[in-house]
Amino acid sequence: MSRCGVKLWLSLVLISGSLTATPRGFATEPVLVPAQPSLQPVQIRQRSANEFPRVGKSLASKIFASSLGDIQDLSVGAGGEIYVLDGRQGRILSLSDRYKTGNLDLTRTFASGFVNPQSMSLDKTDLFVSDQSAVWKVNLDTGAKIRLASLQNAGADIHDRPIIGSQDGAQILLGLNFENDSSKIIAIDKQSGQASQLAVGKGRLTALAQAKGTPLWVGIDHQIVPVKAGQYNYSLAYELDSGASIAAIYLPSERLKDNSPLTLLAGKFIVVQGREFLSGRQSGTGRNLIAIASNYGIPYGKPEILAGGFWANHGRASWGRPEALAWDERGLFLADSQNQLIWHISKMEEKTDITKDPTVKPVKFYKDDIVEKPKAEWGSSIGEGSLIEAGSLIEQTDKTERLIPEETLMQQLRREDDEKREADD
Repeated sequence: MSRCGVKLWLSLVLISGSLTATPRGFATEPVLVPAQPSLQPVQIRQRSANEFPRVGKSLASKIFASSLGDIQDLSVGAGGEIYVLDGRQGRILSLSDRYKTGNLDLTRTFASGFVNPQSMSLDKTDLFVSDQSAVWKVNLDTGAKIRLASLQNAGADIHDRPIIGSQDGAQILLGLNFENDSSKIIAIDKQSGQASQLAVGKGRLTALAQAKGTPLWVGIDHQIVPVKAGQYNYSLAYELDSGASIAAIYLPSERLKDNSPLTLLAGKFIVVQGREFLSGRQSGTGRNLIAIASNYGIPYGKPEILAGGFWANHGRASWGRPEALAWDERGLFLADSQNQLIWHISKMEEKTDITKDPTVKPVKFYKDDIVEKPKAEWGSSIGEGSLIEAGSLIEQTDKTERLIPEETLMQQLRREDDEKREADD
């Protein structure tokens, strides 16, 4: 998954999966049936036009782009372009927002020819993509790709192959899963493609992340686990709902700490939670963007929902599936793979009160300029020759009207005529 710069106190985690760690891949592939007979697949229904993610009071959500295929990952480039990894068609799309207003200008295919791509990582010059056969290096200027490291003989599952950049920027870290419920983290040199084993452990690995000065974090089944001395340190693991699996862990850069809505995320792990199966008594509690508080970089406490509402029919069906996340100063970009679109979550614009705006200069209004005799907002009558400042509320017989903070042409002519008459006197 894509990573920007990183910071100790601000972590983002993406969760999306199943009760049995069903691998992500093509939508047309058969879904692995869980062993427990009491589990039933989540019902999927079509999204209606008026259904949007429910977000916090100070946030707003809208559709940024649609018809993007089976979205596996997102990355944001230095120029504000958003790269979308489409697993179904094996391609990377580039979405342009030239003025960084949160409005899409152009969609084009940036690179193609991947087979079941799973994850990507972005640095200043290249995009790195993990797919069924290799780790690829794609030049950001030309879109040309080369095979950095072959995975043909790795003996690993072709699904859930997260990648991130190392702290020093010299390596790509790749997660691989094996049939015996074990997993490995491999470090691959960005220039030579030479690989070495970094860590190994039990459980299905679905996510990787690392911040400067912090341990490497991994998503193992439904837990967020730090890596220590080449092993998964389960003693410091944070357990999520047993019905979820972690698809990605994000660490925002320090330069974004003062931008909204990221200011709401400071000091927290941010998790996109998914669910594919329900027991007979369960209702949908996954597929939400949630926040988990942290203490000295360790997640703890009860999570809070930042964006949700993807469930319907009393939690038995879902109209959307959050899958990947990216961000910059414009806000959060949340991929919905079920609907093949990206949601843009940003801070809600505040309405300006012109009565408190210091840039609005008072304009004088004479009594004769008002058709009906008004009263001041507090109820006192406006006498002959009285003046009202622009932006004041005036009460008329059957309605309330806000005066316009500008002079009309008639008012300007009257004022100039009055000033000339006073000068002659």
